[in-house]
Amino acid sequence: MERNRPGRAFFRMLTFLINMAALLFAAVLLCFALLPGIGFSFEEVLSESMRPAFSTEDLLLCDLRERELSAGDIAVFQKGGMRIFHRVLEKTPEGYRTGGDANGAPDGFTVRAEEIEGRCISVIRGGKYFLLFIRSPYVFAAAGLLIILQGIAGRLRTEEI
Repeated sequence: MERNRPGRAFFRMLTFLINMAALLFAAVLLCFALLPGIGFSFEEVLSESMRPAFSTEDLLLCDLRERELSAGDIAVFQKGGMRIFHRVLEKTPEGYRTGGDANGAPDGFTVRAEEIEGRCISVIRGGKYFLLFIRSPYVFAAAGLLIILQGIAGRLRTEEI
């Protein structure tokens, strides 16, 4: 017969919540670790040239395998040592004419096909703040706290059996 201890349901719920938080945390970290290995990249937005499509608070998911672009796609390329994310306005025999949505005019250069590094496929609104958190020392404190809480919850559970 099972003993009816006060707080038993609380500890079960606490254990469940801690395990779900740890699982979610691990899944997100795994995403950030594995996606670059299969040709995807999370990129920070460094200027407001593409507003309102995305801003400096957002995070971009880019497919670095995609090199053939069409008008309307957002290209990833390097110019002057800086990674740029601008919309493809047209494809010409020389390459791609691009421009930032907020600039009101095309870029003053043509991006050659071999300069294209990929295409942006998704915008994560406000994602830069999550990225800042992941890069901070607090992420290690949170991971450590989850491990400690899992250990305490597991110990309490085995003591009551």
